[in-house]
Amino acid sequence: MKKKIFILFCAAFILFFVSCNNEQVYYEFPISEPNIEKVLNENQLKWFVKEINEVSEYQSIITLTNDDEAIVGINSRADEGRKILSLAWALPSNITDIGIEKFYNKDLPELFNLVGIFYGNKENMDNGLEEFVSYYLNDESHYSNGVFWVKRIGDDHLRGEIKTGIFRDDRSRSGGLLVMSNSSHESYLKAICDMWLENGESNSIEINKSTVADILKIPYTEEIEPVIKHFIVNGRLENITELKTVPEALIHMGKSYVIPNKDKYLSATLIDETGSLNVILQPTSLKANELRVERAHQVILFYYKGNLVYVVWNSALIN
Repeated sequence: MKKKIFILFCAAFILFFVSCNNEQVYYEFPISEPNIEKVLNENQLKWFVKEINEVSEYQSIITLTNDDEAIVGINSRADEGRKILSLAWALPSNITDIGIEKFYNKDLPELFNLVGIFYGNKENMDNGLEEFVSYYLNDESHYSNGVFWVKRIGDDHLRGEIKTGIFRDDRSRSGGLLVMSNSSHESYLKAICDMWLENGESNSIEINKSTVADILKIPYTEEIEPVIKHFIVNGRLENITELKTVPEALIHMGKSYVIPNKDKYLSATLIDETGSLNVILQPTSLKANELRVERAHQVILFYYKGNLVYVVWNSALIN
């Protein structure tokens, strides 16, 4: 009897010890140099702190490098108690194809592991970021064309992008990841909308605050295609479904207007008090019920081969 009690006691102690060691450790934001050094050492990661910039008591930017001279910036901010973490990377100009493959197959997953450790919600975060890497690596077109990827994990939004340049040698040399809470994400969408308006004005691009009825009145033009027009429409999105095939017009648009993520577009109906309009919705981590409330939608109109194509590029809550 005593032997059984002793065995049960030992088993309970082991379970308690394991659970304590698996307990999530939460790190304060902004991330400090001692904490990044601690996590790098504990995980035996061959990344080194190159520079740390304490922007303010609420924000720090830590620059890492490795033996391959890849550069990674980790920007962490405590925004009114809400954590925001961004990761940006750039590979050296002389990197080889083998070096690029090593970075995306080995180094980037290690860096994403850091994201999970520091941001928290690690198990779900790890699964989401593994999906991002797999999505990129498992399709050769992504490797040559870059990719934009979004994911919703609970209350958190993940936005990842792997960029490519004009020339073959520029491919996959840079990218970034942004992780933030839902409330921070809404502020982010609003900032994108405001920046769009400011950039349009400074670059003499006409961006009209309009209605569905006004947009529907625009006739097809015989001008050289594609012709692009910009609008902001206050309304809601209904009938949201995933597109089985992406319209040809989108495939031929420049990356400045259409995110290169050809298999994740949605179709929807944009509705305001003046009418309804069938649109294409770019990849979003917003849920359907969040899109059914009134938002300021950035709408881009393309003329392409006798057709008018309407793309909702961003949807920000109206204050």
